[in-house]
Amino acid sequence: AKVGDVVTVVGKRGAYKETPQMVNGMFETLKYGVETVTIAQFREMEDNKEKYYLISGEVVEATEEGTKNDLEQYGNFNLTDETGSVYVYGVTRGWGDSKGHFGDLGVALHDKLTILAYKTTYKGLVEAVGMYFSHVPANGAE
Repeated sequence: AKVGDVVTVVGKRGAYKETPQMVNGMFETLKYGVETVTIAQFREMEDNKEKYYLISGEVVEATEEGTKNDLEQYGNFNLTDETGSVYVYGVTRGWGDSKGHFGDLGVALHDKLTILAYKTTYKGLVEAVGMYFSHVPANGAE
């Protein structure tokens, strides 16, 4: 397993200074091996809802026909790096989370965002459907 992979870890629930944590966690299984790719490489992958990629880029407004911008609820926007751009159609806060809570993450336009995403195509539009991994605010504040 490596950073970005989706794994199952088993352990007891504990807390440190009232912050929940896992105690004596043990790696159980590798659910999805995740490959880090550029946006251009991601766009060339086959559509597959069972294959996840780690992609990073700047959050910018989507301009393609049939897209919408939504940073408050579902997480719809374009993610752009030096190799290209892809439309992100929804981002959850993490594995197994329900849709519709993207705004809780505080991601804004021009932030650098990293997500785990699978590739799909809808009416000719390449889409990344993902889960939040990390982000760095454009203004440099953490």
